[in-house]
Amino acid sequence: MKSQRGAIPVLVLYAVAALAATQLVPNWRLSNLFQKGPPTKELVAAQADLERAKAEAATAQAALAAATAERDSRMKQQVASGQQMVAGVQAALSRAPQGPEVKLAAGLAGRASLALSSAIGDLPADKQAEIQVIVEQALSSKQAEIDAANAALIKKDVELAQTTAARAAAEAKIPALEADRDAATARAAIAQASVTEKTGQIVKYAEAAARDKSENGSLGALVRKLGWVIVIAGLLYLLAHFLLPSIAQEFPNVGALQTLNKTVKSLTSAHV
Repeated sequence: MKSQRGAIPVLVLYAVAALAATQLVPNWRLSNLFQKGPPTKELVAAQADLERAKAEAATAQAALAAATAERDSRMKQQVASGQQMVAGVQAALSRAPQGPEVKLAAGLAGRASLALSSAIGDLPADKQAEIQVIVEQALSSKQAEIDAANAALIKKDVELAQTTAARAAAEAKIPALEADRDAATARAAIAQASVTEKTGQIVKYAEAAARDKSENGSLGALVRKLGWVIVIAGLLYLLAHFLLPSIAQEFPNVGALQTLNKTVKSLTSAHV
């Protein structure tokens, strides 16, 4: 008596053969079940990453711009302070005896004032009036006015020191902020490249799907499919009427195999 276990590999072989037969027709391939679709989820995630990276880059750029503006503003204040002092020199020299030295100093002070005006604009009228008062008080014969002028000049020195410290603090932040901006910009570029890649993949998938749809809908594709149907039907007929009965005869004691053979023969045979 033959072992019933011998029929199991044969049945497995037929099952594998049936699965392989489905691979003959592109639209019927079981492998299509595991085929990856378009990376839409990946694209959505990449777009979200890009938006975050752009926001980070914009924030970093804004912080750098603020620090740069602060530095430039403080530098302009420093120059404006020097411009006011130059105006004070001119005012003081105009009161001195006009010897060669005084004339030279006045000419140099005038050139310096012109250069500063070209750089940051003319000295505002209120600052001009303020320095005129300080010069007049400093050259006064009254000690109280001289003291007031000295106090005003000391206050100017304190303001300049504060402005200089604020400029240094802003300038010290710039290198780190530039590095943050560059890193955020690089991350945004990488995120943009990822979005571009995913978009290209979806476009290719859509183009391939459109080509497949066009080809599968053609008359030639229909004829090919009908041809494959006939071939597979013929193979199934050979299996049902020749191969399966032969195996059933080979293993008469395998009840399940006998039942399968009778069932298949009944389903595929003509009845009057």
